[in-house]
Amino acid sequence: MAEASTSQDERVSRRVTTRASNSTATGTLGRYSYEVYTAQVKELIRMSNDDRLAGGKGSMSAMIREAIDDYIEKRKDTRVGE
Repeated sequence: MAEASTSQDERVSRRVTTRASNSTATGTLGRYSYEVYTAQVKELIRMSNDDRLAGGKGSMSAMIREAIDDYIEKRKDTRVGE
């Protein structure tokens, strides 16, 4: 049983290493979990499927990153004391 555990630990270690090396022009990608509403996820899935049917990538991660960038830009204009 210890052999299976070691094997699983090695697989997890490799996955984490692979994810950590995901660099883009805007930075390094990381995995985070946030609570979202089910209706939001359903809409993202629908939009993703529509994008794929139209020949796009349908990346929900890209959609979330774009929404966060938009939110950050919007909030920069309303910062107090800056």
